[in-house]
Amino acid sequence: MVELLGPINIQDSAALIITVGHGGKYKPNYIPDRSKNSPYCSKGNFSNCNLVSDLYTDEIGFKLTSQVIENFGKVPYVVINHLHRSKLDVNRIQSAAAQGDPIAEEAWYAYHDFIYQAQSKLKLRFGTVRARNSLDDDIEGVKGLLVDIHGYAGRDWQNDDGSIGPPPFIHWGYGLTGDDLGENSLNATKSTFELASSLPNRDLESLIR
Repeated sequence: MVELLGPINIQDSAALIITVGHGGKYKPNYIPDRSKNSPYCSKGNFSNCNLVSDLYTDEIGFKLTSQVIENFGKVPYVVINHLHRSKLDVNRIQSAAAQGDPIAEEAWYAYHDFIYQAQSKLKLRFGTVRARNSLDDDIEGVKGLLVDIHGYAGRDWQNDDGSIGPPPFIHWGYGLTGDDLGENSLNATKSTFELASSLPNRDLESLIR
């Protein structure tokens, strides 16, 4: 149902984890369908219950993996959920994700444990970094990048001929709005790249722009 893929030899690993949580196609009968009307859907942050999968994200994840191997000779870790989103949503809190089904709950825990295992392997291979966040907390993190792949269903763009078709772009999730990007200098405290931008020889302008 969920899977962790990666190099056989840790020395061959790229400092990269690719997670694909919403592209699964597997709909086993022994896991009941999730419901948008479930009481679990009104509890906690990110608890809204979306049942629609992100099309082709599995394929994008595997293509990205193969290109990293081909271009750099290093192997990323890949954590993938094969269950359809109607059965499990690994990007929601556990109660809304599995809606009380014990098999779906076990798969949810396995998915996040696989991410932790991949992080632990990167920590062994590449070590850790320390940085200060906007609250002036000293935080230690694994030296690596995690890319969580999703689809894009927005209709705030169109093709040159005015038609709506597949989006011709990749949208990076760095947590900044169009207004933020329009400023002369970027505010690191608003961005998911906040800690990365505080590392030596890094800044938000070069990471984002």
